[in-house]
Amino acid sequence: CASTKRDVLDIHEQVGPVRYTNALGEPTVHYFDFVIDMDAGDRFAVVCKNQREADKQLFRANLACLSRDLPAEIASTLLLVTENSFGPNEARNAQLILAARRVIDPDGDAAIAKAVATLNGFMTIQDIQKLMGSPAFSFFAAVRAIDCGLLKLKTPHALISPESLV
Repeated sequence: CASTKRDVLDIHEQVGPVRYTNALGEPTVHYFDFVIDMDAGDRFAVVCKNQREADKQLFRANLACLSRDLPAEIASTLLLVTENSFGPNEARNAQLILAARRVIDPDGDAAIAKAVATLNGFMTIQDIQKLMGSPAFSFFAAVRAIDCGLLKLKTPHALISPESLV
């Protein structure tokens, strides 16, 4: 979901190797799932684990050691992400936003901006698509409008769909 945040500059996958001494005192190597560069200059090293694994005492101890030995050139902060870190709608919406960002459609973006300017109250994305007359790409244009704040979901954290009220 981080990749959909506007203050994220870049995301690097499988960063490492990072050498550290684990909780048993053994030299160990780790590859971070992601390192996230923020526009404020912060860098976050991300470890993704399932919650069951993350709850184990040895894993937590090793994570503390990894954080302690985290090289400043890799990241300033270590983050643990599990399936409980965000809801299913947030994950699905993040995928949708990323897909919409990959579609370059200045005409669709201009059309959605024009349609939004005429709105008074809530309307479904599907109804806005009908106003625009180009349903195929206009859905992604609507998603990009949500992403940049031009449109807001009536129900925060709701799943973005053609039936969503904005």
